[in-house]
Amino acid sequence: MVMDNPLAELTGNWVESNHTPGFVGKNYLHDNRAQDRVLAARFQFPQLKAGVWHALMSFTPGENRASAVPVVIGLADREYAFTVNQKQPGNLSPGLISLGEITLPDDGDVSIVISNEHAKDGHVIVDAVALTQRNPATWTPSSGRSPGGGSSE
Repeated sequence: MVMDNPLAELTGNWVESNHTPGFVGKNYLHDNRAQDRVLAARFQFPQLKAGVWHALMSFTPGENRASAVPVVIGLADREYAFTVNQKQPGNLSPGLISLGEITLPDDGDVSIVISNEHAKDGHVIVDAVALTQRNPATWTPSSGRSPGGGSSE
């Protein structure tokens, strides 16, 4: 299940761009290096089935990007916090990073929030996020990863 930036609930004035190729859909958003205020983009995944979900984030990497972008995955009973270095290519492809796997113990909502809070050394990019469910018939705990494709805080 992929959610592109037009589906995000935005806080603050994000700027649309299509300058750097490799984005999902028509464009991506950036924070215009807004250091005087916190901007956030919230992606809401309603009523997901219980199970193990792989979390992915798409962005266009570059030297003028932020090196410590806060990303929070929220479940009903807990949150996973990460920082993503958007200066560097993703760990799956240049613009795609695995944030790791989360376990949803019961059916419910999951949110992914990307913000510019404390990301002061470059542009914060919001492009797309995705959650894919692991097949319970083939997935085992020893073959999975806990959240952590980015740096978990």
